[in-house]
Amino acid sequence: MESGGQVADMLKAAGANKASLELAIEKIRGGETVNDQNAEDQRQALKKYTVDLTERAEQGKLDPVIGRDEEIRRTIQVLQTSY
Repeated sequence: MESGGQVADMLKAAGANKASLELAIEKIRGGETVNDQNAEDQRQALKKYTVDLTERAEQGKLDPVIGRDEEIRRTIQVLQTSY
């Protein structure tokens, strides 16, 4: 794992390394390889392992963000420069 990112630092702190991550991914895939450009649709990994924050916001299921002005501004700034 290359360093330089917060996620990489957290994974290292938790004792993860490249070999252990590859082994975990292989275990989840069950030996399957990606041969189709629509593989994500078949596996539904995003729905299985993530939460759609846009959908939750539309449903009014997100708690209000109070007292986090600086974090919100920074997030907006990062998102604006990413695209």
